[in-house]
Amino acid sequence: MSLSQQAFDRLESLIVTTDLQPGARTTLGELERLSGFGRTPVHDAVKRLSTARLIHVQPRSGLRIAPLDLEEERLLLPVRIEMEAIACKLAAQRADADHIEQLSAAAEALRAGRDGMTLAEFNVVDSQLNAVILAASGEMMLGNTLMPLQTLYRRSGWLFHTHVASEGAMADIVTAHLDLLDIIISRDPVAAEHMVRAMLSEVYSALQKLQKSKVAERYA
Repeated sequence: MSLSQQAFDRLESLIVTTDLQPGARTTLGELERLSGFGRTPVHDAVKRLSTARLIHVQPRSGLRIAPLDLEEERLLLPVRIEMEAIACKLAAQRADADHIEQLSAAAEALRAGRDGMTLAEFNVVDSQLNAVILAASGEMMLGNTLMPLQTLYRRSGWLFHTHVASEGAMADIVTAHLDLLDIIISRDPVAAEHMVRAMLSEVYSALQKLQKSKVAERYA
């Protein structure tokens, strides 16, 4: 993995966990310090994060972490649902032996940690899983839009599960992902598409609950 990719992954994680708080102003130097990477990898990562609308580059004003906008996320959710459904349907159709092996490994990691997996641990597996599904779909152009959306919702998901969700919600998410993996591995594209739509329809409820909470006010 290149230094630029490592810097991107690190900064993306800091944004998801709100260690880089929504709406906060920052600088390249600060991001270098927080990520532990040098100027060139961080500069490359910031360009990608800016394209993904996770960091706003403001001339003469430095950098700003994208504010939390739950209303925008609600409006974008149908787009994400359609793209995720396409990616998972195609993955179930096109996955080769290497993709199946990687998906099986992800499933094993989720099963092993189902009862005690932290949100941070889940997000690492989920990010890797999304990349494998996208690769298996054979439609890498989807990634230009889908991967930034996944990060955006991973951040609101972090806030929901950290501050709002009831006990057991994390286990339910892990179980749902395991069910989806089993469907893709068994090469059932119709069931994969239906499962994705059912899973992501639940995000509407989570966004609504988060929007009503004081957390949304804090990070808006």
